[in-house]
Amino acid sequence: KLQRPTLYIAASTSFGMAIAAKVSALYLAPAIIIYFLLVFTKSPHKLRLVLTGLFSVVVLLIVVRLAYPYLFSATGLVPTGLNQAVLDDWKELNHFYSWDSYSDKSSWIFPPAVLFLSARPYLTPFVNLLTWGFGLPLGLLALTGLFSAVKKLVSARKFIPATPLFLPVLWVLVLFAIQGGQFLLYMRYFYPLFPPLCVLAGIFISAQFAPLVSRVPKFILIFILLVWPVSFMAIYNRPHSRATASRWIYEHVPAGSKISFEHWDDPLPMYIDNL
Repeated sequence: KLQRPTLYIAASTSFGMAIAAKVSALYLAPAIIIYFLLVFTKSPHKLRLVLTGLFSVVVLLIVVRLAYPYLFSATGLVPTGLNQAVLDDWKELNHFYSWDSYSDKSSWIFPPAVLFLSARPYLTPFVNLLTWGFGLPLGLLALTGLFSAVKKLVSARKFIPATPLFLPVLWVLVLFAIQGGQFLLYMRYFYPLFPPLCVLAGIFISAQFAPLVSRVPKFILIFILLVWPVSFMAIYNRPHSRATASRWIYEHVPAGSKISFEHWDDPLPMYIDNL
């Protein structure tokens, strides 16, 4: 709705704060740009849309400047460049977490990267999202909802922004295509996929099982969807392994003993139980 600039201000502010919180939020930019270009091709108000887009970019840059100050080299509102220390940190992290750094198996290995040496791009995050991120009940519904939405778009040939299914499908496919091929495949990097996939799952359920859903008590449906993630979260009812190890050390290791640890890791024992 071009007559409501507050929507663009809110969207630009939210995206700017997301970038400030986690710079990998920039992976969402391609989906936003594609959506904007498609809107531009269909809109009769192209000049107004261009001005609105430029205004949104200005708001975005201001928000990033204020919410992510140490990204820039200058202290004033108008930066003169990016902070070289931040860029060097990114370069170092990219060296630690990249396939090229471990192509030679005889080379050193950054310990936290061991987790992903055997991971397979796209397949590993797909399985993790399906089984642990969503849990099988909701995960299968989300996957089916995505396939159903893509099928509808292809069969109707309605790859236009006005189609309600278009934006969530675009969001999911673009982000997974970018993030799923990275070296780092932590679940948290795929969190932006959860809302649109849940929306697509809901659309699929309402379209295919509306009569059944209306007859089944709501608490049963909620139970089916939540039983897997709640069961998985039961692990948080147990003491953390580092806390358990620390208590064992305090109880069994003589006072004054010297305990070595890897320089990259946090030492044990932890300060716990006032010990």
